[in-house]
Amino acid sequence: MKTFLLSFTSLLLFSCSQNNKTLEDPLAIHIPQAADVIVRTAHFDLLKTQLKNNVSFTHFIEHAYFKNTKELYQSLNHISVKGNSILCLREIGKNSMDFILISPLAQSEIKNAKIKSSRSYDNNSITTHAFTLNNKEDELLIFTAQIGNTLLSSSSLLMIENALRTPNQKSENKDLLALFKASKENSIYTKLDQNNWLAQNGFSSFPSYRFGAWSALHLNIDTEQLSLNGFNTYTDSLPAILNLFKNTKPIYFNSPEVIPQNTQSTKIYALNNYTDFQVEQLKLLDTSSKNDTIFKDIEEVALTKSNNRFMAFLQFKETENIQDFLQSQDTNPLAYRETYIYQVTQSTYLEDSFEPLLDSLQTKYASLLGKTLMVAATKADIQTAITSIQTGATLSKDPFFSQNQAQLATQSNILFYESFQEKTPKNKISDYFIPSDLEKNETYTKSAQWVAGDGFFHEHTKLSKHLLEEESFHLRPLFTLALDSPIAGTLQWVKNHQNQEYEIVLQDTNHVLYLVSNKGKLLWKKQLESPVQGRIHQVDLYKNGRLQLAFTTEKNWMILDRNGKVVPPFNKNFKGQALGPLAVFDYDNNKEYRFVFTQGKKINMYDRSGKIVKGFRFKKSESDIVGIPQHFRIKGKDYLVFRTLKGELLIKNRVGNNRVPLRKNFNFSDNTPMLLDGKFSFTDLDGQLVQISSKGDIQTKNLRINAAHKTTALHNQLVVLEDNVLYSQGKKATLDFGIYSPPNITEVNKETFISITDVQNEKVYLFDKSLEGIANFPIFGSSPASLTDMNNNGELNLLCQQDQQTIVVYGMKIPKK
Repeated sequence: MKTFLLSFTSLLLFSCSQNNKTLEDPLAIHIPQAADVIVRTAHFDLLKTQLKNNVSFTHFIEHAYFKNTKELYQSLNHISVKGNSILCLREIGKNSMDFILISPLAQSEIKNAKIKSSRSYDNNSITTHAFTLNNKEDELLIFTAQIGNTLLSSSSLLMIENALRTPNQKSENKDLLALFKASKENSIYTKLDQNNWLAQNGFSSFPSYRFGAWSALHLNIDTEQLSLNGFNTYTDSLPAILNLFKNTKPIYFNSPEVIPQNTQSTKIYALNNYTDFQVEQLKLLDTSSKNDTIFKDIEEVALTKSNNRFMAFLQFKETENIQDFLQSQDTNPLAYRETYIYQVTQSTYLEDSFEPLLDSLQTKYASLLGKTLMVAATKADIQTAITSIQTGATLSKDPFFSQNQAQLATQSNILFYESFQEKTPKNKISDYFIPSDLEKNETYTKSAQWVAGDGFFHEHTKLSKHLLEEESFHLRPLFTLALDSPIAGTLQWVKNHQNQEYEIVLQDTNHVLYLVSNKGKLLWKKQLESPVQGRIHQVDLYKNGRLQLAFTTEKNWMILDRNGKVVPPFNKNFKGQALGPLAVFDYDNNKEYRFVFTQGKKINMYDRSGKIVKGFRFKKSESDIVGIPQHFRIKGKDYLVFRTLKGELLIKNRVGNNRVPLRKNFNFSDNTPMLLDGKFSFTDLDGQLVQISSKGDIQTKNLRINAAHKTTALHNQLVVLEDNVLYSQGKKATLDFGIYSPPNITEVNKETFISITDVQNEKVYLFDKSLEGIANFPIFGSSPASLTDMNNNGELNLLCQQDQQTIVVYGMKIPKK
């Protein structure tokens, strides 16, 4: 039902209050039979003021799905009621509605509107009031009529005429009568019929089925939250969704302990009486057939949605039948982190058994972890769920979910939860309560709960706004993606120039290049002839903000557009020795690029048109160039730095002439030269830090490290790894013994992080710039990590390999010190 009545807060401006009055209320006798929504209030003017100051309601008024929402809102603002009132709504064609407000004549007033006409109808008088909307020429009309001491005000002349023809239309609906007697102040009465306009316009998760009979919800409003509490009725005479759970006991749900924290929406159902569920299910589906089932020990069912894909989590008391079923489906399952993932051949068996609760699910893969059966359309989604469970990054640990649960009953029959932490497309009506341009620190949550008892289903529903600064998010996996072949080379983040967010580029051992979105969707793949050499660079060849991917392979220099197509003429083939990694120099930051790569002793330099830079005189060295050519800028001067196999450090100017002559050869380590303290700096195999000034002065410092050390640097901060110890700025961090990748230092959102991976024991460590360990690390990972804020939402995202063929992306909110 997709947080049905919470989404239905579009109607909250028509909310109400009443102190246990019955339908014998003199106002209630004028309620039209055709009304789908009935509302009563003792403080109509106060309610309008409260709603005007609520962020979700005001957003709805500005961006509502109903085409006449603003007009109705303005019309009601012209009506003032100081006492009790009842308002009824009905549909008048697609996406439009009319209202009639029933109020005491002596306490009601039409304000700031002129009387346009008055005429007699069925021994009564109908008055037409007119006003303009937002100073426009078009008039909006309010029609009024008096019946005794009651004033009828409506946006529809027809509704007024119908009320005058049948002035005493007492409802005989027993469900509605029961709710009128049981409801508290600020209650909204709504039909739960699949044929009413709410269900027909997208408010229901079960548009083909009756949800129940009627609902009555009590309304509470503050600036950042709307909450509704009340009752839903069901009827034994008509099949309905609520009937599926009427003989089910409310329970404490365990599903949040296994649902990944990055889940966007969750629906959980208690099914501890599966026999009665099946009986009511057959009535609802209008069928007499009943399949044998293996689900007799089911306790709860959860359906989740993340990245537009659905996944199910089923909790069981006993799992022997489930294990037998999975083994019958797949005799050679995929082993993954001490569990198995099975391919399911009976793809609709699960959906048919729980119809209509799992209608959105595609069953292709399943895994049993403890008492939990996980089902999804992709192996990657199950891998993400397993990783989330094992790292403790589950929905139960989400601070906003926990905050919402603290305000709900601890046990329930049905629980819906949905969160919005980024820009949301308006693809369903409920989204109109969530701004499409959320601020980076904003999160909205919707929750709804149904608890069976006393012949009703008690409902608790709310929509809340949160600020990310209010909470510190734990580390959580956002998605995994498995390739067809093992991963080769470095995982990289690259910018999507269309939305300024970041995506992933990587290559497999078959030399296939992939681009993956930050939702885990494969955007394209391209077959290359050989591996990418070094890193891939992004350039703006045409100076129009559109970015391309530039790189070398063993025999080719290539530039691809964001769709993976070659940008002519940048697919150049080179014979002879293999090409070195590509370097891209932009001397003056004006996108007049120089593309530089070596081929043994030969140095190639091209411009952004793909032509050789003829003015660059350094064409060849005396021995092979090793590593990546580098460009440094010191006090307005450019320095191009090359290392040779025989230990030369060649420091050139833009045209390739010697800028800093050096007559000494060096015993280079494998680490790349860097700029520290305005000096060319590198380490040698003797464990010394060598620094050379722009004038050629050489200084050395004994770091007392072995030849196998690894280094990295950023903003004058040098990080050194020796064996299992990290050193930086006079501090050190001792790690477990293992085989480590080179450290990586990165700045994200003005914070500096140092990451390193134990590739032997598959552990990824993360530190701040002072070598203080980040909470929840190390985590499972088998490759160097790459860090960024992929959505520009203030969160840190970490990308690494999870196994030979699988990547994983984590999200985390790092508290500021």
